[in-house]
Amino acid sequence: MGEIKTYRDLIAWQRAMELVKTVYRLTVKMPESERFGLTIQMRRAAVSIPSNIAEGYARQTTADTSSSEMARGSMASFQHNWR
Repeated sequence: MGEIKTYRDLIAWQRAMELVKTVYRLTVKMPESERFGLTIQMRRAAVSIPSNIAEGYARQTTADTSSSEMARGSMASFQHNWR
């Protein structure tokens, strides 16, 4: 395993970005009536996951877990909407 130099080296961030790409690809196929409803909510939830991981990495402290908690919350929101 290579050295982690930036948040982009984190496997969690990489997988989160894969999720973002998947969500955007799938939500394009959703009905136009959901464009400003479920579609935008799913996209925002997906994007917030890697964003919060990057923010948490930038803080580089184990005492501050708010960003990782926000990422988990975003993931839960995404999962709830996806089902």
